[in-house]
Amino acid sequence: MAEDPVRTIETNIYPTEHLLRLAVQGQVKHFFLASTSEVYGKNPRERWTEEEDLHFGPTSRPRWAYGCSKAIDEFLALAYCQKYGLGVTIGRFFNVVGPRQIGNYGMVVPRFVDAALQGLPLTVYDDGFPDPLLCSRP
Repeated sequence: MAEDPVRTIETNIYPTEHLLRLAVQGQVKHFFLASTSEVYGKNPRERWTEEEDLHFGPTSRPRWAYGCSKAIDEFLALAYCQKYGLGVTIGRFFNVVGPRQIGNYGMVVPRFVDAALQGLPLTVYDDGFPDPLLCSRP
């Protein structure tokens, strides 16, 4: 994603905006937005909550385009909730599976597979389920 920040930003923001508009026009009652743990950015705390301030790196580093654009997705979805009464739930997923994913950076699925192949226990932190961000219809 960091190789092409324009593609990253456009791929995240434009489809979300399009789907939110369709949801409001089509009288959808609730919208689920798949976000990412990258929205937490460089948060220095050991445990993160959805109400924490965002801590991203400089805009001169393409690495932050993904987390920032997903944060904009969240802002946009929550704004649709406030303005149009659309119910919104946001899930910030950690370690979603993708092509060529390896366990070097703590990715969960490759680490699970490696541990299972070695007959080791699978480590799950906390209960494995983050609290979603919610915006209820007024």
